[in-house]
Amino acid sequence: MSEAKRLSLSDIPLEILESVYQKWSKAIEGGWKNRLWKRCALCDYCNKYVEERYGGCVVCPLPPTFFCCGDSKRSVLHIDAHNSEEEWKQTVDALLKFLSHDMNKR
Repeated sequence: MSEAKRLSLSDIPLEILESVYQKWSKAIEGGWKNRLWKRCALCDYCNKYVEERYGGCVVCPLPPTFFCCGDSKRSVLHIDAHNSEEEWKQTVDALLKFLSHDMNKR
């Protein structure tokens, strides 16, 4: 593969999106925990599509400037990107709405 092409949410199986949705729904309920920052089902799915040198982030359908970019120092899904836990929860809530919009269309 010479260049990795970003997948769309519609390319991702529903069960993968549901897993990601559940992870972050529980995160809002329980608050930030360092163990949240680990690869999710979507990361694992995306990594199957690219060569090792690219890493799955390059094909992930989550907008890297709005949600996850795979880097805890820059990703808005990480608590450190926010001034408060409430602000972080608002971002996670936006992710959940983004995912549910696609899941509800199926």
